Amino acid sequence: MILDHGLGIYSLYAHLMPHSVTVRAGDVVTAGQPIARVGQTGRATAPHLHLEIRTTRIDEDSAVSDPDAESDEESDPGEGSETENPHTVDPVVFLESHVLKFKDLDPGTWQARYALAAVKDGVMSAEKGHFNPDDDVTRGEFYAALVTTFHLGTPFTKNRFDSSLDALVDTGIVDSTFRSTQEEHDRVGRSEALEMILRCLDHGSARGQSMSRLAADQLARDFNVQFAGGDAAADADREATKRAADETETLRKAARDRADLRAREAHRRGAPAPKRRIKVEAVKPTPILDPGFESLAQSKKNLSRAETCLLLASALRLGSSNLSALERAATRAAKTG
Repeated sequence: MILDHGLGIYSLYAHLMPHSVTVRAGDVVTAGQPIARVGQTGRATAPHLHLEIRTTRIDEDSAVSDPDAESDEESDPGEGSETENPHTVDPVVFLESHVLKFKDLDPGTWQARYALAAVKDGVMSAEKGHFNPDDDVTRGEFYAALVTTFHLGTPFTKNRFDSSLDALVDTGIVDSTFRSTQEEHDRVGRSEALEMILRCLDHGSARGQSMSRLAADQLARDFNVQFAGGDAAADADREATKRAADETETLRKAARDRADLRAREAHRRGAPAPKRRIKVEAVKPTPILDPGFESLAQSKKNLSRAETCLLLASALRLGSSNLSALERAATRAAKTG
């Protein structure tokens, strides 16, 4: 399997387990996303992964030979330049110098998951190998993130505080009278951030290649745990599972009723009873974000940089399907404010 990373960079994965590849041609793949399982195909004595990083174009019609295959001693030496890979580079050296990483983001944590995606999408910035995930997000950073995520600017919008604020005023996200009270280094509260996200969603959908690929169930769990706590997140998971089970049972009952009706109709006509085939796929649970949104709406705490990435990812990945939860949270915030 070959992945195109852009800029003429390709990675090749060999000896994969048969039928284990989870992506297809044209899919967008992000860091941390499972794409296949290690196998023992070809000339391999044990399960392992053969990884190559190539900096030359690999056409779809090009034959990719077994990387462990022995060379043909009788082949024409002049053909070597076509079968060898002179542009293949050391994968370890390449990854160490090109993989995006920050010293204060531990791999596998929720902070790393959303911060890295946001940085790749150009939503958040970081310098000198540090992201500072626990620092309060400033208005300058938050407004720029909104403009980028919701494409609120124009080709002339610059990456400056006054330019971002102009874009928010022009699109009606904030009122013009609000402008004179804003300072670039002021902090942003959680409830205020949620209200602005809701206004942005009313204006249009969020976009972001890396953030849009984050798993919905993982995102919902992280969102509820971070903003509402582990117990509330567990309750939301159970409620989502129960709703899915109830919906599945409703569909199965309807299928059984249709089968019974066909059987009665056949009996009435004196025809043979049709085969009773009832097959209904289980409904997948729909993530519930209400606990996290409700906690955000009532929170007086400042929003951190990592939480900003998580909130924007939820608006992008789950916002449209959970707008009702956002609206309920905003309503509660207005009543308690």
